[in-house]
Amino acid sequence: MILTNHAEERGDQRLGLNHKGLEHLAQHALEKGISASMVKGKMKKYFDFLYLSHNNVANNIRIFGEFVYIFKGEILITIINLPNEHKNYKKYLKK
Repeated sequence: MILTNHAEERGDQRLGLNHKGLEHLAQHALEKGISASMVKGKMKKYFDFLYLSHNNVANNIRIFGEFVYIFKGEILITIINLPNEHKNYKKYLKK
C-alpha cells in the first residue's frame, strides 16, 4: 500500500490518523470497501460522478465507513467525506 502526500494530509485532517494507521485503514477499505459494481441507483450515479471527476488518476474508488477512498491501483490518492445524502448507502447495495 502506497500513500501519496495528499492522502496522508487528508488522513490526518479528516480521520486523525498517522501514516501507519492510515495505511492499515486504506488496506481495509481496498479489500472490504464498497465498489461501484456492488451498488445501484443513486449510489451508482455517485460512483460514476467520482470516476468522471477523477478520471485522470482514479481507477478504483471504495466507500468504507463514512469516507470515500480514491485509489490508483494500490496507491491511495485521497480521502473525501461521503455526502450526507449517500450515508445510507446500504439500501443501494445489490442483492
